[in-house]
Amino acid sequence: MWKDLLGLKVDIKAILDLLDWKKLFQCFVFVIIMGLGYAIYELHGDIAAYLRQNVFTTVKQEVTISKTNRSKLIKLVSGSDLIAAITVATVDFQRNTRTIVYTAITDPEFREIYNFYMERRPGEFPLFIKEYPRGNDLLISTMNSDFGCDQWTYAYIVIPESKKYIKEVCAYSIPPVYGKYNGLLAVYLKRIPTSDEVEWLKRTIREMSQELYDKDFK
Repeated sequence: MWKDLLGLKVDIKAILDLLDWKKLFQCFVFVIIMGLGYAIYELHGDIAAYLRQNVFTTVKQEVTISKTNRSKLIKLVSGSDLIAAITVATVDFQRNTRTIVYTAITDPEFREIYNFYMERRPGEFPLFIKEYPRGNDLLISTMNSDFGCDQWTYAYIVIPESKKYIKEVCAYSIPPVYGKYNGLLAVYLKRIPTSDEVEWLKRTIREMSQELYDKDFK
């Protein structure tokens, strides 16, 4: 038995000899990152609730999108072979709701389908939804004033036929700065964008978000 233990010590020493301190540190950091990633995945609902109650306390606003900004949103949709629709919504973290105040859709068929569903239910929807963590992750990203995208959208639940028209959604907070979360600007895409298109979207939607805040949300 002592020989076995001695052999085990030798094997461990041989392994440690192969690993320098840098490699050991990298392994340690990797384990920590994996642990944090798993914890965030498991607790994303609790994190969202905490942020909603303690960091962002925006209440529901009555917002009317100006004619100028409505024209800009429609132009963005009609002038692009990438964008299927854009929605502007107010958010209420205390009530956990988002309220759509304007939608730009130029495709007649998609517009008809959208109107069919929206006329049969109010424009107020849950903000964070426990059953759909991917949508929550995208919202948390926008709460950090980041431009986020995902190939899943809550629109698939509200309007099942939207899967035909929407392949990805990208979003920015209104305004696009941390600590001020008055609304949500969501862009629904007809296809997966290229890296260049993502950069264009990020720049264009950020500018549009700021314009909406300056003219319509203040």
